Amino acid sequence: EEEEEEEPEPEPEEEEEEEEAEAEEEEEEAKPVKAAPKKKAGGGTPILSGDTVFFKTRTDKYIDVEQHRDDLRARGTEKGKREAMLLKKIEGGSTIESGDMISLKCWMGQYIDFNGNAVRARYYELDRAGNAGKIRITSETGGAIRTGD
Repeated sequence: EEEEEEEPEPEPEEEEEEEEAEAEEEEEEAKPVKAAPKKKAGGGTPILSGDTVFFKTRTDKYIDVEQHRDDLRARGTEKGKREAMLLKKIEGGSTIESGDMISLKCWMGQYIDFNGNAVRARYYELDRAGNAGKIRITSETGGAIRTGD
């Protein structure tokens, strides 16, 4: 008769460690892949009255005003003098906050105004533009308007 060697039974602690290791492996396999975090709005420098600003459209083109024309277009991919606009707060304080009334003055000195769906640069004096030249600026996050918003 041959004697069979019996394997020693594992200690209870060893069994628990093995089960934990297996559970951790299963968890790692089941973890979803996370996308890179989106850039948080409001992360830039606050914009102040008197700052020069540039507006970029969803097509990555900057809005510009061409000499001898009053309509605004989105054509350029770089910031230049035709794309620059002077932003002024209509009343109170210097930091531009969501909900403030502002004016935008293009490089040739005309104020940007809105008339229905038309956006134009027509008046050299804000008073002549009337309410059409006063723009309420808003941000989805509220608070100060910042670069990159």
